[in-house]
Amino acid sequence: MKDKIEKQDILLVDDNPENLRLLANILKPKGYTIRLANNGVKALDSVRAKAPKLILLDVQMPEMDGYETCKALKKNKAWKHIPIIFISALSEVMDKIKAFKSGAVDYIEKPFHVDEVLARVKPHLTVTVQREQLQEAVEKVQDAQNKMMQSEKMASLGTLSAGIAHEINNPINYVSAGAAGLELDFKDLLKLLNLYETIDFKAANPTIANQVALLKEEIDYKYVKANILETIKDIKMGASRTEEIVKGLKRFSRMDSEEKFEVNINEEIENNIKIVKRLSKKRVLFLVELEDNPNKIYGFTGQLNQLFMNLIMNAEQAIPDEGVIKIATFNKSTGVTIIISDNGVGIPKKLGDRIFDPFLTTKEVGEGTGLGLSISYRIVESHNGTITYFSEENIGTSFHVFLPKN
Repeated sequence: MKDKIEKQDILLVDDNPENLRLLANILKPKGYTIRLANNGVKALDSVRAKAPKLILLDVQMPEMDGYETCKALKKNKAWKHIPIIFISALSEVMDKIKAFKSGAVDYIEKPFHVDEVLARVKPHLTVTVQREQLQEAVEKVQDAQNKMMQSEKMASLGTLSAGIAHEINNPINYVSAGAAGLELDFKDLLKLLNLYETIDFKAANPTIANQVALLKEEIDYKYVKANILETIKDIKMGASRTEEIVKGLKRFSRMDSEEKFEVNINEEIENNIKIVKRLSKKRVLFLVELEDNPNKIYGFTGQLNQLFMNLIMNAEQAIPDEGVIKIATFNKSTGVTIIISDNGVGIPKKLGDRIFDPFLTTKEVGEGTGLGLSISYRIVESHNGTITYFSEENIGTSFHVFLPKN
């Protein structure tokens, strides 16, 4: 705490160079970083460039006096928390009241006394440092709470997903098997229909021929015959799509079904890039920078490959026709960071971290299950890692994954 206080940035504002020199000589030996301004306008410029931790502000100055300067600082949301101590030869009670009303936290009378200046400066800097530390602590707690809530939500959804997958699996198998059987049966029936169409009913029995003709017109025979196979094809496609979702739900609910092995992150990423390149029909340029000799990561190889495939495919799908995908790895003492970026359409800001929720997708209907990122989140979580993203609509998206060594 002591070191933090002594290294703080103090702005001194006074139109008298001697006063500035004297204050600087009092404060510098204590380790404070000192900045100087000789009027209110320059003081505001200095704060605009970089906010100090404390301001010592003279009352009587040309152009813009201390009261005006203080009020201007307090009006700005980014600066209003900066403590301001007035320095002045004015010793009347009303002058001090005016100073406090304008937003000051303290008042030092001229001529300066070394011990008084130090005694008044230190407590205010201490409060500032403690407030910042408290804010950092609050943010860390909030971040931990958010991660815990997300983790608990994912665990609950995992259990729910396993149940849903089990319930859907059997009926969809019936649909798939039924559609396949129906297709085979209809193809056999089609052989009979084709043979039937070669029969000359008019010559054999004009009455039956008329009845057949009327019935064919009534049921729109040609359309029905041509459409049945298409309908079977649609059923099979719908069943296949549902099976994909069921598989995704199973993967989402079972993230610990493998044994951990040593994984070469760079190698696995390169293999996934090759697959995506072969699959992609777009003009996508891959810029790949994989740091040599990455840390050894012990993980579930299949899951990590799915993670990389999900993120690289997401990047490819976010690019409309042509674009760039950047993939990089960085070695850290504690693990490996993987960054996958694209210059595609971006993720709507309103979605926030909801993008990791199951079935939430920004893709067109039928183009995704909405499980890719939620599965990716679970995979990273099962490796005790972190996944974050940065995105701007019509600019692009960047996913940052950190995987620890152990």
